Amino acid sequence: MAYDDKMIMTDILTQLKFLGTTYGTAMKEASNQELRTLIAEKSQVMGEKQFAVFQYMAKTGMYPMEYVDADKIQMAIDSHAGCGCACK
Repeated sequence: MAYDDKMIMTDILTQLKFLGTTYGTAMKEASNQELRTLIAEKSQVMGEKQFAVFQYMAKTGMYPMEYVDADKIQMAIDSHAGCGCACK
C-alpha cells in the first residue's frame, strides 16, 4: 500500500497527540522534581511540533476546518464558563 502525504501527516499528528497524553500523565506521576521539569520541557517542545504539524495540515487542506464568527466562539466560551472546573 502506498502512503500519500495526508496519510503520513495524519499518522505523525496522531502520534504527537498520543505523546502529549503520555507526557501529561508522566508529569503528574513523576515523584522526582528534576524529572518532572525535564518531562515538562520535552512536553513543551513536543506540543510546539504538534501545533506546527497541525498548522501545515490546515494550510494545505489536509485538516479541513470550519471557521466560525466571534459570536459563536463567545457562545461556546459562555456555555463552558460555569462548568465548575478551575479552568477560568
